[in-house]
Amino acid sequence: GAVVDVSLGMEPPFPCGSSDRHAAIRFVFCEDDLRGLALMKESNPDAVKLVSEIDLGHGKITDSSSRYGFYIVAGETLEEIATILP
Repeated sequence: GAVVDVSLGMEPPFPCGSSDRHAAIRFVFCEDDLRGLALMKESNPDAVKLVSEIDLGHGKITDSSSRYGFYIVAGETLEEIATILP
């Protein structure tokens, strides 16, 4: 993936026409986080850019590596992202 490429000194690929948009990631640790994701997808579907596979059945969460999943949102400004995140 891109992380390995960059760690090996390769330039990361940027899509043509990329802009100065901002992004944030939310990790899914509990049912409240899942409700927040559902609300976000309902109220700001264009802001949700990526949702990982959500795995609720893998046991107790002890740190971020054992979380249920994550999602990424994007916006024009950091302030916009702050207002749309649950």
